[in-house]
Amino acid sequence: EYVKGRNIPEIEIETHYRTVTEGKLRVIREILGKDQEIACEFGFESSSERVRRFYNKDIDNDEFVKVLELCKKYEISAGINVLLGAPFLNREQQIKDCLDTLDFIYGNCPKGTRCILFPINIKAYTMLDIWRKKGLYKQISSWEFVEFLYRTPEKYYDRFTIAWWGERGNTF
Repeated sequence: EYVKGRNIPEIEIETHYRTVTEGKLRVIREILGKDQEIACEFGFESSSERVRRFYNKDIDNDEFVKVLELCKKYEISAGINVLLGAPFLNREQQIKDCLDTLDFIYGNCPKGTRCILFPINIKAYTMLDIWRKKGLYKQISSWEFVEFLYRTPEKYYDRFTIAWWGERGNTF
């Protein structure tokens, strides 16, 4: 209710797919009105259950798609975060995992679903940082991302965006 009528072009809600219900979507749409652009952004990371276990992400692909269909019903667009650089996979497997994930999303999710591609960055004090220091994980190179983009089917070019890239620093 606070943001209603404040001339915000698009309201984006970043959430976990299990928090979304039809009742909540209905209330959001009723409060904000039919003309307000609304989007939900979801962490999905990978369509592979095995790879998601590396990220400690418990996601059911079928239930995830159902939530996106609910969003579509209420004219709420969906953005799905996809990671490139899964730990415990080699470079070729990482690229394949990301391509397979795009195929899954664009083959199963409602039309208009967009992906946000996140090449993994290592942040201080995270498991990736600890694994990197122990030699168990290596930051992906810019060339891996270029290779992934080279292999991405042209039909997907207008259906994804690229999130941040490069070294990130946090001040604690």
